[in-house]
Amino acid sequence: MKGICVVLMIVGLFAPAAAVSASTLANADGQSYVVEVTADAQIYRVTILNGATASLCAYTCQLILPQTGQSLTVQPDDDVVINNGVMTVDH
Repeated sequence: MKGICVVLMIVGLFAPAAAVSASTLANADGQSYVVEVTADAQIYRVTILNGATASLCAYTCQLILPQTGQSLTVQPDDDVVINNGVMTVDH
């Protein structure tokens, strides 16, 4: 009896995912900070260590430094720096 050989080829066609940009938060101070992030009606608490940088907010969000009460509305492409206890958008 002659055998039948069946070869299955599965080809995956994947479109590359669009690059999602997110804002960054860099801590240029000599101390760590707790930052409250309000996005999509949720509040998150993030601790950012001194000298660290974190990616946050793929969409518009609000950052609050509870230690100082300062708040800042952040867009996805913004780079925020904490320096001397103050958040600023670094252009």
